[in-house]
Order: sequence, then C-alpha cells, then structure tokens
Amino acid sequence: MTTPFVPPTPTDQPELFFALVAATGTDLEAVTRALEAELGTVGYRRLRRIRLSHLVHGLEGYQDRAEQQVAEDLRISTAMDTGDEVRRSMEHGGALAALAVNELKRLRESEPEGHATAYVFRSLKHPKEVDLLRGIYGSSLLVISVYDSEAERRQRLENRIKRSRDEHLARGEASTWSSTSPQDSALALMGRDQADPRDPEYGQNVRKTFPLADFFLDASSGELRPQVSRLIHILFNHPHMSPNRGEYAMFMAHAAALRSADMSRQVGAVIIDEDGEPVATGCNEVPKPTGGVYWSGEAPDHRDFHEGSDPNAIIGREVLQEIFSQLKGAGWLSESIANKDADALVEDARRRDLFERARVGNLIEFGRVVHAEMNALLHAARQGLAVRDRVLYCTTFPCHGCARHIIGAGIARVVYIEPYPKSLAARLYPEAIKLSADAPGIPFDPFTGVAPRRYLDFFGFGRRKDAHGYATDWIPERARPRIRPLSRAWLLAEQQLCGSLLKALRDRDWI
Repeated sequence: MTTPFVPPTPTDQPELFFALVAATGTDLEAVTRALEAELGTVGYRRLRRIRLSHLVHGLEGYQDRAEQQVAEDLRISTAMDTGDEVRRSMEHGGALAALAVNELKRLRESEPEGHATAYVFRSLKHPKEVDLLRGIYGSSLLVISVYDSEAERRQRLENRIKRSRDEHLARGEASTWSSTSPQDSALALMGRDQADPRDPEYGQNVRKTFPLADFFLDASSGELRPQVSRLIHILFNHPHMSPNRGEYAMFMAHAAALRSADMSRQVGAVIIDEDGEPVATGCNEVPKPTGGVYWSGEAPDHRDFHEGSDPNAIIGREVLQEIFSQLKGAGWLSESIANKDADALVEDARRRDLFERARVGNLIEFGRVVHAEMNALLHAARQGLAVRDRVLYCTTFPCHGCARHIIGAGIARVVYIEPYPKSLAARLYPEAIKLSADAPGIPFDPFTGVAPRRYLDFFGFGRRKDAHGYATDWIPERARPRIRPLSRAWLLAEQQLCGSLLKALRDRDWI
C-alpha cells in the first residue's frame, strides 16, 4: 500500500542538505561540529547527522556485523565490505544514498515542525551517491569534499587501530584483528578507499567522488572553522563575499576546459601572476599550424572528432597487438591461446579488463592534443610573457609529460581539483614536486573554496547598497540561503525513491 504524499509544513527557512566526501582517516566529526556551529549563527540550530555506513546495520542479516567486537581495522574493512555488498545487490552505486534519503524522510516525519533544519550525509564514497542526492535535492544539496594530508590520515588511522587492538588485548580478545601491522592495515584501507580494484563498478571510489563537490575544505591547514564560516557566509548571501584569487583562477581554468572537444576528457589550465590576474590559459586540444589550437567554427578544423578517431586509443591497441604477437612468436603463450590472432587476443583481454589497471593499457603518449598545462605555457611563450614564479591552476593533476615542462618553466606552484591516476609526475620528479607540507620542491596543492560548478550561483549578486547609497548590513538572524526551497516535484521524487527502495529491500528480505 502506497503512503499518501503529504508535503511538510513550510518553515521560515528552507531545509538544507550537506553531503561530506573524504578519504578514510579524515576527521569528519571536526567538520560536522564546525558546520553545526556556523549554521547556528544563521538560525539553523537543528542539525541531523545521517551516517551512511550505519544505515546498513539496520538491514536484516547485517545487524550482527555491527555488534561484533573487533579491532578498528577489521571494523572499517567490514563496513567497506557491507557497503559494497549492498551496492552490488541493489545493482546501483547510489544504494547507500537511497537508504540515507529514506532515513532523512523518517527523521523529518518524526520531529516537530517549524524549525530550520539541516541534514548532513556522512560520508559519500561513490559518484552515483552524489548523482542520486543531487537528482532529488538539487541546489539545496551542498556537497563538501574535505582534504586532509595522506600522512595525517595514515597516522590517525594507525593510532586508532593500535589503540583498539590494545583495548582488545587487555580484555583477552587478541584474535579479533588481522595479523598485519597497524601501518600496513592503514595503508591497505586507504588504498581500497580511494578506488577498490576488485570491484570498479560498485566498490568504494573516493577518487572519482571527491572532485564532484560544490565546495572544498582543507582539514590539514589547522584553520577549518574560518573556511566553514566563509562557506556559510557565501551560502547565506553575505553582501561582501566575493571570489578569492584561487576561486577566480580555477573558474577560468574550468571555462578553458569547456572549450576542449577532446574525445577523452576536458581539461583546462590558467597561469596567474602575483596579483591573481591571468597570464595565459589553455585547454587540451589539437594544435593548428599557425599556433594555438583549433576553435569551433574555424576552417579547416582537424580536431580528432573530425578525423574520426582518437590516435592514442588506436596506437595503444596496436602496442597491445605487438606485445601479443611477440609473446606468440616466442612461444610464451599456451596452446589454447596461441591459436588466436593478436587482434582477437586484444579484444578478449579488453573484455576481461586485463589491461584496465595496467600502465600498458593506459598509455597517454600517442595523443595529438596539446595538454592544457602545456597549452598555457605555449600561449605565454607566443606572447613573450614570463611564467617564472607564477602559479598554475589546472582542473586535473598534471601528467608526467606536463610536469617536466612545468618544472622547467619555473612555475612556483600548481593547484588542481581532479586526481589523475595515470600521472607518474611525483614518482619521476620526487626532488622537484612537493605533495606534503614537509617536503621540498614545487607545491602541487589540492584546490580549496567554491567549486567552479557553483561559482555563478554563489557569486552572482544583487544589490549591495540601500536606496541612500550606503552598504547593506548582513544580519545573520535574518539571512536566507541562496537556494530554492524544495518544491512538490522534489518531494515527490523523494517519496517515489523511498517507495522503490522499500520494495527492493523487501524483495531481498532485508526488512
């Protein structure tokens, strides 16, 4: 029987929804506390936490996992296993987010009306979870990705694992943890959290989820509260909030990326001077003989899509064919394999994803496009503009090919959003690239602040003065967020999702 739809009683302030994304080992409780404190200043004194990993424990057959008294590394590993199982069984990467929506609906219906309420989903680990929540809550949802250094996260995890093992040992429960050291356990958990190679479709994948944020926080800086305060001020229409130079630069890099018609991905870069002004921009695109890269509408236009193929993919396939031909000729293949031609072997290997995570199957050397970072450097060179000691903002972590040019050009700092697993930059240039605070070299830093995708939403402003020309004051108690309150259509979508979810759970005997 379908529950009749009853829209919630409107309050003076609309509901807000925050979703946190972070790698394992990040102190998200500190982020949640800071968010709760800052929301309180603008009248949102009711913050409801929804832990996605805890919701699974309410499903039939999974309660015993929550009750097991095990050390911290096994607890986290079991939680990861459980989340993967639910996503796989539901055949949807956003399955845990659907459980969270159902929990939110339950909380809303069980609490007194008339209070400004914010909900925090903690924490998202799969891109489909972001897609599902955005599809329901639209601009009312703010996805916050929280960066913390690898060293800090590893140390925090190691300490938690060691402490929990000591506690179990004191109770005579030494068999409740794995035989690996706390250090190795922490590293294994961190690797799986980034992207689980055993289940690319339904496993955890923070690497792909992290860049999807609306706002990026740096938890390693020691200044978490000011960052959260600025976010709330921007969200609640503070008239004196404007982009900082990093947000402005990354928005320009994002705009440059959208110019690209590359068949694989869009990447943009911008080089700024000491005043934050752009020196040069670039995107990943095919170069033209007169200099620069092709623009849409130009004739002739020899970009890859006009030529009909991506040379990097074609030549990469030829490399694999050559490898199989050489192995076949040397007699290194079994008889059942050797009777197939090289092309058939490559097709079979691709179907089995044998080269999906191998470097030979992910070569980047044969593309015709100039990469965005190199394009920006060439742009500056054509104009005779110095780039030494400048800062380069790029939508994606530079590849090892661009890294050598960035180092040689004298760029002082690189800021990026998306990671790039194929890049060997840090491995090839450890003396030149700085990925941690205590290392020498050129800092390659993750971006913080308003993401380019929400730049226009958050910084497009109306009046900043009154009728007499005086600057308007910002009164926190009267401030309203720059979002649309949930409409009936959004709430119906929430209702329908929960109905579908409950049916799926019943079909699996989970409730």
